[in-house]
Amino acid sequence: MNSQLENIGKLVASMLVVGVGIGIGAFFGLEWTFDTIVPQVDPTAQQIISDLGPLIMLFVLFASTPVIGGIIGLIEGRNITYDRQRLLTTMFSCLLGGILVVLISMAIIGTAGEGGGGPEFAVVDLLSIAGLVGISSAFTSGLAMAITGEL
Repeated sequence: MNSQLENIGKLVASMLVVGVGIGIGAFFGLEWTFDTIVPQVDPTAQQIISDLGPLIMLFVLFASTPVIGGIIGLIEGRNITYDRQRLLTTMFSCLLGGILVVLISMAIIGTAGEGGGGPEFAVVDLLSIAGLVGISSAFTSGLAMAITGEL
């Protein structure tokens, strides 16, 4: 049980490190866009960029989180002899890690620019998309692990 918790902690931490990196990269990309491109365009384009820029970064985040889970599944499947319990542990780790990656990265992305310029969402909406992306990450990790390993 202790080794399972340790494994879960390591996998979730791995996802968080990548998620924070995605969030910081998106933050810098948005800030650069707001500082260099937005001042050079007309007011309508400025509004469009200010509203859609963070959403585009969120779509990148939503698409890349399952990829992180898949990579973890590939690594776990190739390098570790595992059983179904190990598969479930990896999938649970990617579920939890995926949820945390989305929530933390969304918080980082949300601080870019002037803040408050884009649409506002209810907490339930944020948790829903984080949960769905986490489920996708868990599913992807399980498939990758099953394909590359031996059950």
